[in-house]
Amino acid sequence: MRRSSRPGRLLAAALLAVAAVLPAAPTLAVTPPTVSVSGPIGACGLSGDVDLGTSDQLIVKHRRADGTLVGTEALTPVGGSWLTDCPGPVNKGDDRLEFYRGSETTPFRVFRLPRLVLRPDRIDEVVRGTATRSPSTLELIVSNCEPDGGNCFTISQTNPEITPKTGSFSVPIGDLRGGDNVYLTWTKGFDYIWTGGFVGQLVVQPGSANIVVRGPTPGKKVTVRLRRGTWTASTTATIPTSGVASVRVRHNGSFVKPKVGDVITSTVAPDAKVTVPPYYLHWSDNGIFGRCFKNGIYSVDVLGANGIPTYTDLDAAQEDGSWFNPRIVTADEHVNAWCANTRGDQLFMVGFKS
Repeated sequence: MRRSSRPGRLLAAALLAVAAVLPAAPTLAVTPPTVSVSGPIGACGLSGDVDLGTSDQLIVKHRRADGTLVGTEALTPVGGSWLTDCPGPVNKGDDRLEFYRGSETTPFRVFRLPRLVLRPDRIDEVVRGTATRSPSTLELIVSNCEPDGGNCFTISQTNPEITPKTGSFSVPIGDLRGGDNVYLTWTKGFDYIWTGGFVGQLVVQPGSANIVVRGPTPGKKVTVRLRRGTWTASTTATIPTSGVASVRVRHNGSFVKPKVGDVITSTVAPDAKVTVPPYYLHWSDNGIFGRCFKNGIYSVDVLGANGIPTYTDLDAAQEDGSWFNPRIVTADEHVNAWCANTRGDQLFMVGFKS
């Protein structure tokens, strides 16, 4: 006898009816990968936080603004962080960073580095600059340092207002001198970018052909000129990522060692100038004797055999430029001094025992 299929059909229909009114099974959400970027403009090296989800490899491609590939790194994040170390591509404004997860061929994030440019003006005593890509926070810090570069203290810490279309800003400082430190930080979300350098400065060492130029903008070309009597010699230099360049000028094929009366200028600042004054630096059993700029601020450092300072002092020279320090220099020590003129350009002197 054939069994009827009607009860089975009725049960199936009932199950379908129940399924129609039940909520759909939840779908597990896939958390997209995330990455943040921290690093300097004008130097190499980048880092940040990252969450790749199921993958353990991060690919970072570094491209210039025109799309040229300048670096590719395959990284295994450690503790939720990633790092590309130096040596490597120098980070430039408008560079493009592409982040890939594992073997994926489409970046999960593309980040454009902002253009951060500092243009300190020693004459108007203002720091002008540019910060693009609409930061949520921008901070400018200006610090004044003693002539030997030792102790520094903040003279201005502000959040500049930028012009929306150009990203330009201008901050009056009030007492801006050559060699002051300038530092700019840019933040947006969890991204943090910075740049920094020096207010343009000349440092001249009489008796040495090396002339030091400090500037705020890596990659900027500057000219240095030395005038002696009726002739002038000049050379050019490019400010490196450290902000400090050393140059030498030639005359008649020979390197020129600055001496008293020479006038050294540079385009690193419109008023950058050192006129080498009568100078000396020596010590005896009575103390340290020096001479440099009239009424100028000077730093004197006594250094041990290992080159580490054992004593430092800051003071002002007399009206004729002379000064005295009572520190007694021992047999295994030597003395250096830095003298600054009113605009912050310096004379560097190496002492001798008299």
